Amino acid sequence: MNRVGVQRGGDYEMDKLWPRAARIGLLLPAVVGTSAYAQTEPASSAASTPQPEAVSTPAAQDQGAGLQDIIVTAQKRSESVQKIPLAVTALSGNDLAKAGINSIEGLQAAVPNLNLGQQLGVARISLRGIGLDNLSTGAEGSIAFHLNSAFISRGAAALSAFYDVDRVEVLRGPQGTLYGRNATGGSINLITRQPTDTFSGYGDVTVGNYGRLAFDGAVSGPIVSDKVLARIAFSTDDRNGYGRNITTGTRIDDTNARSIRGTLKLLPADDLTITLIADY
Repeated sequence: MNRVGVQRGGDYEMDKLWPRAARIGLLLPAVVGTSAYAQTEPASSAASTPQPEAVSTPAAQDQGAGLQDIIVTAQKRSESVQKIPLAVTALSGNDLAKAGINSIEGLQAAVPNLNLGQQLGVARISLRGIGLDNLSTGAEGSIAFHLNSAFISRGAAALSAFYDVDRVEVLRGPQGTLYGRNATGGSINLITRQPTDTFSGYGDVTVGNYGRLAFDGAVSGPIVSDKVLARIAFSTDDRNGYGRNITTGTRIDDTNARSIRGTLKLLPADDLTITLIADY
């Protein structure tokens, strides 16, 4: 009887468990189906929801354009400043105008390791501490100064060459391989503006203390259309002296400079350009 009772009890317990198991078994597919539906719903919504199209704004276009490629001739050939293995700083004429640099002394505010000044009418140029230490007649410094690829040996001539500038290239470090013995500390290359195929010109006036009055300007245009172009630039600079001779009472270390430059560009053929430059 006890065994039968246990068996009946076991059957009774099994009878209780089967309906529960059946209900759990019915619920599982519903739960799994609901989870699967919940996972696939966002994908369905994303596919059906239209995505906003990218709009190109002027700011985005400027960022995409990046920096302009600057072409220099520091290695005696035209190439990008980002690809040459030299410590070089290149400044365009627009950069100089924006920074208010209108003399060679002003370059030291825009070029690292460069010190510029003048003493007794001679430009004292130094790069990385190397420069002109001798002010005697005929002395040459250790920084090569080139105007349109022509070497300027006298420091006094460098002071009067800074007008109608297209760009300035400053090379730091020894450049003897390309520029010779006078480039122990580096080189400064000054490139002036070229004639234009349309008539153009400009003029600037500078007024300062010690009675300074300076003019510079240029006129450019074609002489023979597409064949002969010309440009004439000039500069004047007058200033009273900073000091005074206690014996005579006259001022000393004044400035009275006059400069003029003429550029003639000949285009006899499509693959031939002849440029003649003369300055005084």
